[in-house]
Amino acid sequence: MRYILGKLEQDIAGRKDLRDDGFSIEHILPESPTEAWHKNFTDTEIETMVYRLGNLTPLEPHLNRQVGNESYPIKQAVYQKSVYQLTQTILAEAWTPHTLTARQERLAQRAVHVWKSDFSL
Repeated sequence: MRYILGKLEQDIAGRKDLRDDGFSIEHILPESPTEAWHKNFTDTEIETMVYRLGNLTPLEPHLNRQVGNESYPIKQAVYQKSVYQLTQTILAEAWTPHTLTARQERLAQRAVHVWKSDFSL
């Protein structure tokens, strides 16, 4: 996952110098969500969505420790301080199954662009 996020960040930011071991992987919907997260996600949705690419983003380790399992509005404010453009573009008003799925689709489209092949048989 670190490799994929690194390549997506390189593509969106036009960076070639990004090391995939220089960032931590932030779970927007936390692995251990507080009760506040249950307002928008059922237990089943948490279980099936927490490790999806659309729920993950690169973040500086010190910022990742700062946000922990906080609510989405707190996390979103911190994301704007990140150097990673992939993280800065998380601007949804609320983090819901719908916004997570929409981000998943956008990242999948970007991945197709990053890993397209001109190879033909």
